[in-house]
Amino acid sequence: MSRNAEDNFQALDFIIFFGIIAISLAIGSFFAFRDRKKKSTDNYYFGERQISTIAVAISISVSYKSAVSVLGIPADVYLHGNAIALVPVTFLLADIMAIAYHIPLFHRLKMLSVFEYLEMRFHRSVRMLVSGLRLMSYTLYMAVCTYLPALALHTVTPLDLRWTIALTSIICTIYTSLGGVKAVIWADVMQAGVMVAGMLATYFVTLQSLGGFDAVMEFAARGGRLTMFKFDPDPRVKYTVWSIVFGMAINSYYGLICNQVYVQRWLSCKTIRQARIAVAMSFVPLALMDILTVLTGLGVYAFYEGCDPLLSKSVNKPDQIVPFMMVDLFRDLPGMAGLMVSTAFSGTLR
Repeated sequence: MSRNAEDNFQALDFIIFFGIIAISLAIGSFFAFRDRKKKSTDNYYFGERQISTIAVAISISVSYKSAVSVLGIPADVYLHGNAIALVPVTFLLADIMAIAYHIPLFHRLKMLSVFEYLEMRFHRSVRMLVSGLRLMSYTLYMAVCTYLPALALHTVTPLDLRWTIALTSIICTIYTSLGGVKAVIWADVMQAGVMVAGMLATYFVTLQSLGGFDAVMEFAARGGRLTMFKFDPDPRVKYTVWSIVFGMAINSYYGLICNQVYVQRWLSCKTIRQARIAVAMSFVPLALMDILTVLTGLGVYAFYEGCDPLLSKSVNKPDQIVPFMMVDLFRDLPGMAGLMVSTAFSGTLR
């Protein structure tokens, strides 16, 4: 890095960052204390199926957005363009399938795990194979999700990368284990607010510093980053309408429907109708956050046009570009850098 990390994070930034972490721990401790006499599996895994529909909707949306999205999508847009802005279309298709078919199915079966369906429908060996593969997949995925916010914090503070990774892992384990699904869902609600606030702040301050939306689009067009409606049939092209809408549709279908993370939230609703409403409502914040990450990526490109921090070796990895820009943007706004890094961490603390 070209700057001293010690000069980036000020006292107020640390207070905001650790304050948000403390709130997540407090939520887990609150539900652990309140439900200390309720030892049932139904309460721990499904909150006795009495959790607010709105809270479930927000939790569903934020569970799909991780630090990979908060830091990775803007970096990808910075490098390759905004074609990925079409992804919310695939969310809508997946939500329609969930509302029409999957939610009634899983609610009627009352399963603890989505993998139980594979045993019912096929054979126990299929369930064991798929659940084992999913466990491996989640282990690798969570390693990436833990590494990225730790990298963001390491980029703008003197904290060692290994300590930031350990901090993230310990906090997630503690509040999730203490409070069960209630703690996870209500912490998601708080973290969703942090994520949206951080994304909006980054985007609007970027617009202000560059002269508005039209100016950012002009920068992006000049740099060939407006690639949203590319219909090139060549499979070697990284992003096209075909690869996003059709290719990502399969990923979104699995990610939002055949995934224990989301099925568990559906089953936390009392009725099929409430679960359907939660899924329908979740599309709005999910699409909003996705669009904001794309707009942030265009803003990052416009901000650094002509002075690429990767080429100048100011940063070593593309995933460091967003936190690096945050420090540049909010250098004279105490506390904002802390909010921005908290945005990335909130994508992992879920």
